[in-house]
Amino acid sequence: MTMKIFKAAQERGLRTRPLGNTLAFSPPLSITEVEVDEIIKRLGAKMVGIL
Repeated sequence: MTMKIFKAAQERGLRTRPLGNTLAFSPPLSITEVEVDEIIKRLGAKMVGIL
């Protein structure tokens, strides 16, 4: 499942790292709330279909 989510993130321009059954996000410390919301929006829709 992690690899499916990893690939979905890549397709949406998100950089992540699969670590076993965990997916790591490494946003910069200066990330804004708007940018976090955009990450959730881009990946969230795909996760509904996967999970």
